[in-house]
Amino acid sequence: MYTVEQNIGFSKSRLSSQSSFCCGWLLLNFHLNQICSSSSSRKTHLPLCVRAHRPLLHSGKRLFVSVKIWSPIWRQVRFSQEDLVKHFCVDSVVSFEGMEKAPVTDENKSLEWHKVPWRSLPPLLDPQKLPRHIAVIMDGNGRWGLNHFNCRAHGHRAGVAALEELIHCCVHWNIPRVTVFAFSLENWKRPNEEVDFLFLLFRETVTHKLRSLLEENIRIRFIGNMENLPSSLQKSIIDAEDLSRANSSLELTIALNYSGRQDIVNVTRRILIDVEQGRLHSSQVDEKLFHEYMQKYSITDPDLLIRTGGEMRLSNFLLWQLAYTELYMTETLWPDFTGKHLYEACLHYQNRKRKYGGLLG
Repeated sequence: MYTVEQNIGFSKSRLSSQSSFCCGWLLLNFHLNQICSSSSSRKTHLPLCVRAHRPLLHSGKRLFVSVKIWSPIWRQVRFSQEDLVKHFCVDSVVSFEGMEKAPVTDENKSLEWHKVPWRSLPPLLDPQKLPRHIAVIMDGNGRWGLNHFNCRAHGHRAGVAALEELIHCCVHWNIPRVTVFAFSLENWKRPNEEVDFLFLLFRETVTHKLRSLLEENIRIRFIGNMENLPSSLQKSIIDAEDLSRANSSLELTIALNYSGRQDIVNVTRRILIDVEQGRLHSSQVDEKLFHEYMQKYSITDPDLLIRTGGEMRLSNFLLWQLAYTELYMTETLWPDFTGKHLYEACLHYQNRKRKYGGLLG
């Protein structure tokens, strides 16, 4: 006989230490009435014991619990989703580790984000399939500020907190590169008061957050035209790049006063200079060489682009590098973007097939 117990006082670490035949954690979707009626009456020949951890999510009559399964006989136990549904009176298996993975469906996709420790890799994310480089167009700050405080500046300040959460998640999920679009060349068209506030906010953020970023071993880089920026901001940028140059846990690239078209023009100029000075011959210039120059003087190609705010365009961001990047657009305004939204974006990414113009298989 197997048992299903709601042991509220049981912690994950305590359970792990008491069971030497553990197989993995699950997030199961029970009907509350089934726990009382069906689970105690139904029999199975599987010599297993099941304990339910503290309930993690409640939704109507459904209860989502994290469950540990172990066997006194077998060290290795594998279940398909069908087996779990049959033997444990569950409607669906949302996620589990150490066993066959449940597929992502529209029905259970929204239920996967539960109260796991924020530093842990969330369920269903495969560390081998995570993007290695995420680019973000952080759109919607001004609209968020107008909606909440009738002031665009509040939205820009709230966007800094959203960026901090994104960085923390990427560090602890081992995503090594993040590039964010902070200020475009076209943003100079905005009112002078807003532009001045943004530059003040950039300098304040770089200065005040630098220590915590250094403690997390984060390298900070900037791309874009720095010459037109206020001198005080330029100094903060130089200091941040110099102090973090040797860091390696995550490379944070900030596109400031940046234009994708201008980026391509700048790389072209560098190639022309090398041709004029005899370091290159014009016959050597091809797509591969141009790509090498782009990686050297700008950034590498992102795997995933996230754009918030509901717009469906690239807005002159990384035009060369995004040629085969997977795009993820969301209506969520940037200050509302949390680790949960990043998780959903990564789920979409890992279920896509990247063919680069070819065929799979």
